[in-house]
Amino acid sequence: MVEEKNKVVKLARRTSNSHAAWHYSLDLTMLGHWVKKFSQTPSSSSQKNIQSIGSGHHALFPEEESQLFEWIIDVCQNGFAVTYSNIKFKMAEILDNSTKKNQR
Repeated sequence: MVEEKNKVVKLARRTSNSHAAWHYSLDLTMLGHWVKKFSQTPSSSSQKNIQSIGSGHHALFPEEESQLFEWIIDVCQNGFAVTYSNIKFKMAEILDNSTKKNQR
């Protein structure tokens, strides 16, 4: 994951943040944070930040989260808005179906 982010940051440095964000279909603000973290000079305090790129939340339910992601993409492509409440409801539905399937 860090290697992929480094690749995106290198493109942003060669061209622009906007171009790299567009090319990789990323949020411009998020890319700005990546560029800033990769640009920090390694020192005792900032070395920790550089190593933390790519770390974070690990999926508790990877298959179910993948299904949720596909549902969100489908809803957006059909021109509908996705709200936090919709996401919570859909994830509960997916988890319920998954639990029922595993109990059989």
